[in-house]
Amino acid sequence: MIDRAGRHRPRAKLQVMALLCIASLVVLVFAFGTSRFGVAMSGQAQFMLIVLGGFLMTCTVGPVSAVVIDVIHPGIRATGASVLALFQNLFGLAAGPFIAGILSDAWTLEQALTAMPLFAMLAAWAFVRASRSYEADLQRIGEAVREEAAATPSTPGTAPARPGGPARRELVERTESTAMNGVMMDLRTRFNHAERHHCDHVLRIERAGRARRAHLSHAPGMQHRQQSAQSRGQAAEERFARRPRGPFAGRGLRCL
Repeated sequence: MIDRAGRHRPRAKLQVMALLCIASLVVLVFAFGTSRFGVAMSGQAQFMLIVLGGFLMTCTVGPVSAVVIDVIHPGIRATGASVLALFQNLFGLAAGPFIAGILSDAWTLEQALTAMPLFAMLAAWAFVRASRSYEADLQRIGEAVREEAAATPSTPGTAPARPGGPARRELVERTESTAMNGVMMDLRTRFNHAERHHCDHVLRIERAGRARRAHLSHAPGMQHRQQSAQSRGQAAEERFARRPRGPFAGRGLRCL
């Protein structure tokens, strides 16, 4: 539906997503706030409204990724997709439950669930604002790709170079190399930090053990208890040495 809406007017994609946000807002607010609106509704009907609101809310997840990829240079699309995923998880999946918990503590759970869909108004405003520059961004990316294709030298008798060509491959390789170096550096830093933390933890345990043993050795009555334990052990060894032996003791297999 969103692709059909943007076939002739690309900005219509973002406008349709804004309408989906408003629709999910209306459905979810009505589903969670039926008692406050004075509407009698069965649990099954309320559940179906919640399912419909969740469906409308997630209808924008795929098109958002497509829109972001459209306005990013082909050489850094992986970076753009990763930044998009970071913001979606940071301000959506992470902040959403936290804000809902704060509102639930301040009000009630029903009121918090009724108020949370209002954030869809912020998403709708962002989509409408982005639609104003979406077509200009598409045109600018297309011109940049065509300029790179025109700047790429072509050998006579060969097919014209594809948009991007060697310049695009070089940009992609450079971007991937930079990203990989950053990832490896981050992993190395994390590993060193974890190793230092583990060593510090082991040293703290050893120091605590030595301090505990020193405290117990100087505790009142500890030496007496140690001497008593040693004397009991020696007495047990002497009793074991003086135990009666059977008629075949010490003969081994000769008793057979």
